[in-house]
Amino acid sequence: MRRDDLLATGWLAVLLAPIAAFGALLLFPSVDPVFMHFRFHFWIVGATSLAAALTAAVVIIAAPSLRETRLLFLALAFMSIAGLFSVHGLMTPGVIQHEFYQSLPVSAWLSIAVGAAFVALSAVELPERARRALDRGGSALFAWTAVALATYIVLSFTAEGWLDGVPADDRRIQ
Repeated sequence: MRRDDLLATGWLAVLLAPIAAFGALLLFPSVDPVFMHFRFHFWIVGATSLAAALTAAVVIIAAPSLRETRLLFLALAFMSIAGLFSVHGLMTPGVIQHEFYQSLPVSAWLSIAVGAAFVALSAVELPERARRALDRGGSALFAWTAVALATYIVLSFTAEGWLDGVPADDRRIQ
């Protein structure tokens, strides 16, 4: 087998592995509780998302090409999704926190909303004046976004009930 064929086969296997795992859990539901254990959720969702957010931040800082407005918004989308979603995993009851707090479901929904907003901003044509301002002030936008994400994470752990008034359980469109 040629090297290119082997590489393509490997990538195909990587792409199909989650689908195969999902199918296996559907076929063998008795195995699913092992994967839904709260510690597994904490590490897979929380730690992985936090690592992804930090990685995205390092990439934004290190890559000068991300100073271009569209790429910056796209990178901020990834950082925001991962940073906010990390709270969803890290607030899993039974590991760091022992009670359920509203920051767990709110963080999942908020990560989608904020990430979608940044993705939308990366796709639209901004007015020339706004684009030039962002080209010059992209570092400030990154810094404010990082501060906002860090503040959200810290508040979620130090003021556990701060999101108790946010409705996150009713998923129906009103």
